[in-house]
Amino acid sequence: MSISRIVFVFEGLYHLKSIPNFLKQIGRDYPVVGNYANNEEMFSYVQEMLREGAEIFVSAGGYYDYLTEHLEVPIINLKRSYATIALVANKAREMSDHVAFIARKGILYASALRYKEEFKDPIILETFANDEELHAKLQSLKERGVDTLIVGSRGSQIAPQYGFNCLTVPFEDHDVMEAVREAERILKYLDITRKTSDLLRLIQNSVNEGIAAVNKNNVITEINNYGLNMLNCSRKEIQGLPITETLLAPVAELDAFKQRSGSIAELVTIKDQMISVTLIPVGDDDTEQITVITFTSVQQLQRSERRLQEKLNKGHRAVYSFKDIIGSSPALQASIDHARRFARVDSSVLITAETGCGKEMFAQSIHNASRRRNGPFVVVNCAALPENLLESSLFGYEKGAFTGAAREGRQGSFLSANGGTIFLDEVSEMPLSLQARFLRVLQEKEIVPLGSDEVISVDVRVLAATNRNMPELIEAGSFRRDLYYRLAVLQLEIPNLNERKEDIPALVRHFMYSRAKDLDLHSPEISDEALAYLQTLHYSGNIRQLQNITERFLVLHNDVGPISLELVKAVTGSEFAAAKSTPTVKIHSRRDEKEDILEALRQCDNNRVKTAEMLGISTVTLWRKLKKYGLA
Repeated sequence: MSISRIVFVFEGLYHLKSIPNFLKQIGRDYPVVGNYANNEEMFSYVQEMLREGAEIFVSAGGYYDYLTEHLEVPIINLKRSYATIALVANKAREMSDHVAFIARKGILYASALRYKEEFKDPIILETFANDEELHAKLQSLKERGVDTLIVGSRGSQIAPQYGFNCLTVPFEDHDVMEAVREAERILKYLDITRKTSDLLRLIQNSVNEGIAAVNKNNVITEINNYGLNMLNCSRKEIQGLPITETLLAPVAELDAFKQRSGSIAELVTIKDQMISVTLIPVGDDDTEQITVITFTSVQQLQRSERRLQEKLNKGHRAVYSFKDIIGSSPALQASIDHARRFARVDSSVLITAETGCGKEMFAQSIHNASRRRNGPFVVVNCAALPENLLESSLFGYEKGAFTGAAREGRQGSFLSANGGTIFLDEVSEMPLSLQARFLRVLQEKEIVPLGSDEVISVDVRVLAATNRNMPELIEAGSFRRDLYYRLAVLQLEIPNLNERKEDIPALVRHFMYSRAKDLDLHSPEISDEALAYLQTLHYSGNIRQLQNITERFLVLHNDVGPISLELVKAVTGSEFAAAKSTPTVKIHSRRDEKEDILEALRQCDNNRVKTAEMLGISTVTLWRKLKKYGLA
C-alpha cells in the first residue's frame, strides 16, 4: 500500500491534533505522524514511508534536525513566528510570574531570541542539544523556582515529569499553509525533473553507442545499457567503481583522459575488439567536473558507414549488367568484349553510338563490372538542362549562392558520385563555358561548389556518351580538344541496329515477354515471316524504335495464333514508308566504296547524318571511312 508523497513528522502530541484538522480544512490528505520513543524509532518509520512512496517530509525541532542530517530528500522546516511566541508568553505570564522558555537551538529558539530582544522581555531563555542536557536544564530551572515553561515538542514530552506547567508554541494556520505550498512546489519540481531525467535516460539508452560518465575522482557514475551490452558486463561490475578497475581501464591510459581534455576517435582495445572513443569534458572549477565517454566498436562504425553509403546511393544505382545486353552478333559481342576490358580500370571512357543503341546500358554494365560497383552511379544528361542549372547540378552550390538557390544549398552530382561513377550522357552538348571547369575535375579530381571557396577532392570515374561526331565539333570550335582527349582515353563504339540485324529476333522476343508482363498481357509467339520482315527494315531509331514497334503489335494482337506478317506490316507500314522513299546508295564493293560515299555526300548536300542513313551505316562508321579515304 503506497503512502502520500508528502508526510508531516512531529515530536509533540499537540501537533498531531491541530495540524491534521487544518490540513483537512484545506482539502489536503497528508498524513501527520510522530510522538516516537526516540529518534531511531522515528527514523526507522520514515525509511519505511520512503520505501512506500513518500518523497517530502515536513517537520520541526529535533526531528527536523535529525532528518536533515540523515536523509538526502527534501525536508521542510515548519516555522513559528516570534509574534506567536509573544502571544504564548503573555498567556504564560497570566498563569505565573516564574516563566522560562526552553528549546533546542534552531528555528523555534531563534524566534524566541528575537522576541526577547524585540520586546525587551527578561524571560529566561534556555537551550539544549540532547535529552541529557534537557534533563539537566529542567532540574536547574526547577531549583530556580520556575514553575511554568514555554516548550517545544521534545520539552512538552519530558517537562511535565518535573511538575512544570507547559505551554507549547502552536503553528499558525498560515505557517502550515506556507509549508504545504513549499512542499507542493518542490513536488512539482521533482515531477518535472523526474520526467526530464526519464527522458534523458530513455534517450541515453536508445543511442547505438556506449555512454559513460566519470567524475573528478575517476569513478564511473553512469553508463547506459548499450555500453553494458557492448562490454558484456552488468551495471554493478562497472558503475560506482574507479575506471581503472573496470573494462574501460584502457581509456584511463589515454593522454586526453589524464589531462581532462576533449578528444575524438581515440582507439583502444577492449576485450579483443578495437573501440573508437570520444572524450567530452563538462563542468568547471565551480561545478562538478565530469568526463563523458562515448564509445563504439570500429566494426560497428564500418557497418554504419556502409549502410549510410547505401542510403546515399539510393536513386543512384546501376541496374543493368552485361548479361542484360541482348544479342549475339559479332559486332555487338566485340563491343561487349571491349567494355568488359574497360571495366577493369578507372580510365575515362567515351561511348559513341546513334540514338537508341543502349549507351546508358553499356555504361551501367561497365560500372557494375568495375571495382566501383558498390558505389553510386549518377547520371547527368548534359542536353536536358540550361547552362546555369547544369553547372549547379554538376558542381553543387552553397546556400544563398544565387537567387532561387535552395536555402540549405545542394550537393552536386560529382560529390554525389564520390567513390563511384558519373555518366555524362550527351556530353557533346555541354556548354563551352562549362567545359573548362569539367576539365579541371578530370585533371585535378577536385571541385569548387558555386558560391564557395572550398576545394573538395572527389574520387569519381567518368563515363561519357554522345551520338555526335566529336572531331567535327572540335573542328567547329564547339568542343574543347583537350577535354575530348581526357574523356576519350578509352573509346567504345556501339553498333547500331542496322549493323546487327541478326539480333532482331532475340530482341523482339525479349521485348514481347517483358512488356507483356508489364502490361498484363498474354505473350504470344511471332511468326518466322514476321521476324524475317522486321530484319529487312532500316531502323533510324535503332533498338528504341524496335522496342516501340514490338509493343504496338503486342497490344494490337487479337490473342489468336502467333503475330503474323500482316499485322507487323500494318504496324510498320506508315512509319517506314518515308524511309523507303529516301534514295539509297549501295556500297557495291571495297573498290567502289570511296565513290559511293562521295555520291551519297553529294546527294545529301554533305549532311553526314543523312549520308550515313542513305548508306545504311552509323555516323561513327561513316566518319571512320571518311578518315580512311582522306575525306574527313
